[in-house]
Amino acid sequence: MKIPGCLMTIFGATGDLTHRKLMPALYQLHFQGFLPDDFAVLAIGRRDKSTESFRKEIKDSVAKYASRHFRDECWNTLENRIEYLQIDFQDSDCYTGLAKKIKEGRAAGQYAVSDLFYLAVAPDHFGPIVSNLDQAGLIKIAALGKSASEDHWQRLVIEKPFGKDLDSATELNRSITGIIPESNIFRIDHYLAKEMIQNITMLRRQNAIFEPLWNE
Repeated sequence: MKIPGCLMTIFGATGDLTHRKLMPALYQLHFQGFLPDDFAVLAIGRRDKSTESFRKEIKDSVAKYASRHFRDECWNTLENRIEYLQIDFQDSDCYTGLAKKIKEGRAAGQYAVSDLFYLAVAPDHFGPIVSNLDQAGLIKIAALGKSASEDHWQRLVIEKPFGKDLDSATELNRSITGIIPESNIFRIDHYLAKEMIQNITMLRRQNAIFEPLWNE
């Protein structure tokens, strides 16, 4: 079963998370035939790069980190759907260019109508990015209303620690949910996938030093 078509806009595309996890995962989905033809990636980063140089760097990372065997012919059909755009995450003026690019891409049939905004950035960028997307007219969840469907939707994915403490997390959550409904937000803590966390119960029971302390 293929996932619904969408434009996946990745903020933090030059970072380690994108190179080691996101793009290798997308390659594996494509390798297994799960990516639809109208799926595309708009990679957003602060570094000055061309789409061609970004594709080359990502190809090297996918070849290194993808768990499936890397095949050039499979990658070639995916990389044509990847574009790079340089943006200062904090500069609202930059999002005007992003909005224009997405609008033109959709008019040309290059991008699907649905959006997946993936924030693979530091927590201090979460609020400004969402606010700038909204100001640029790129957040249209309220406008979709009841017309939102499996073929026309918007989602926000946040992967990283959420705030620095309870107060900052509460304020960050308030600012984001004031723009995007909670039902459209997905938070991921990839540290929960670490083997030690997954085996925390076994670690507790078998550790003669900590087990009595945890029971107090």
